Amino acid sequence: MKHLTFLVLAAALPAQAPSVPFPPGNPFTASKALLGKALFWEEQLSSTNTIACGTCHEPKFGGADGRCTTLGEDARNAGNDGVLGTPDDKIASRGPSTSDANGTLQQHEYFGLAPVVGTRQAPTVINAAFQTVFFADGRVHSGFFRDPITRTPVLTSGAHLENLIVEPPINESEMAHIDRTWVDIENRLVQIVPLELSPQLSSDLQAWIAGRDYPALFQEAFGTPEVTASRAIMAIATYLRTQVSFGSPFDMGTLTPRQLHGQQLFSALLCATCHTPPLFTDGQFHNTGVRPPSEDLGRGEFTGDPFDSGKFRTPTLRNVALRDRFFHNGQFSSLEEVIDFYQRSGDFVPNEIPITFTSGWSTFTENDRADLVSFLEALTDPAVATESHPFDRPELGADRAPERFGERTAGSDGFEPRMIAFEPASTKNASFTIGVDRGIGYHNAFLALSAGAASTPLEILGASIHVALDSRLIALINHGPLDGIGPGAGTKMVTWDLTQAPGLQGLELFGQWLFLDPGSEAGLSATEAIRIRFY
Repeated sequence: MKHLTFLVLAAALPAQAPSVPFPPGNPFTASKALLGKALFWEEQLSSTNTIACGTCHEPKFGGADGRCTTLGEDARNAGNDGVLGTPDDKIASRGPSTSDANGTLQQHEYFGLAPVVGTRQAPTVINAAFQTVFFADGRVHSGFFRDPITRTPVLTSGAHLENLIVEPPINESEMAHIDRTWVDIENRLVQIVPLELSPQLSSDLQAWIAGRDYPALFQEAFGTPEVTASRAIMAIATYLRTQVSFGSPFDMGTLTPRQLHGQQLFSALLCATCHTPPLFTDGQFHNTGVRPPSEDLGRGEFTGDPFDSGKFRTPTLRNVALRDRFFHNGQFSSLEEVIDFYQRSGDFVPNEIPITFTSGWSTFTENDRADLVSFLEALTDPAVATESHPFDRPELGADRAPERFGERTAGSDGFEPRMIAFEPASTKNASFTIGVDRGIGYHNAFLALSAGAASTPLEILGASIHVALDSRLIALINHGPLDGIGPGAGTKMVTWDLTQAPGLQGLELFGQWLFLDPGSEAGLSATEAIRIRFY
């Protein structure tokens, strides 16, 4: 009975929902879908234990990346000019910190030891089962799937989703360490405990995994215990083919009068030309004039055709109201802003979208805009919004990573040392790293650890101190001079094996780096502080 939840999916959908295509050679089975679900939400699938496939594709954000707003400046890429706060900035999906195969963090040319932010937002994977072209530039489009290690043919048709899944786990800006391969992933899956870093599993996965390891789960899904790249990819693709959303008020025929008027506007303003029902995308590539094509060639980068420069694949509008950033670069933060953008015919030329040529925009009113937004909100599936089955999921360990707070105190030449602490604070994490970058190289670094935070920041030697320095101070550890030479080049990393300290579970700890820095105002600089809740 525990497998039947996937089997009733199709029967629960409205009549107009298209049937889900499964490629020959990778038919649906409930156990394969459950294995794929476990792997999709497995943060240990990344090289730093911080990123699962699902990290960038949360249902409550419409299957896209909600961190683009919640992370603030930590989800911003400085763009072509390399300067934050300028118009070419991109608000995009964040991957792991750059690291080597041993897990040692490496200095990125721009992001330092912090996680790397990509140049585009992750699109939704909900209803991806009906797509045949993936990524904003369409570089994945083949239905012929080869094993990523041996290159032998595995599936000869319909395997577009399988090909989509190949790249992210070995991409350094998404989930991988430097030079990671699928062989590394195979070896890791054999060794790890499934979803060990998740604070809470979904009920179906908790019942299905039942203390077993990945070879046992692969045994149930595929008949033998071999953990292979192709099998992992096919399982994830099978799970994604269960992420089908056609339960919105639009689908159920329950639109309000305002939403019906918004639907009429959606048609009259030619929105449906590119956002064509029922998927609300034409699957094609267009330049809408969001930014100059020189900042991101989009489709042109893949095809090499200048005519394709600045074109991006039309996103689906299903569940669009759940997203908090819009367009490939996160340019806008509300549907109202998006509508205003189209009303003014975009911001940059060329713009070849027919929506800009309709006369309907000339009489478009504030009430019209509200009704159009209301219609777009009616494309939200309640099951997606509430992360109900089949969109339920495990809790992510990254949700319980250390919280940063307080301010940094600048040191020599105005550089502000930055706290590096992004990994799950799980007592099952054998490589929990606390580090610092952008300090002054070859000057002593002290890590203050406390059982509490200062009720108000203390000013000591010109530095803002956020950890408690009273009886709650646990340790002030001298970790010696920072690596690197000169202001802004100093780094240090400390790695703890939390599996050796199970007594930490349930405890709360505060930390802050302090530095002897003769170039600062009074000889001391500091990072912001962190609050660590061990689980």
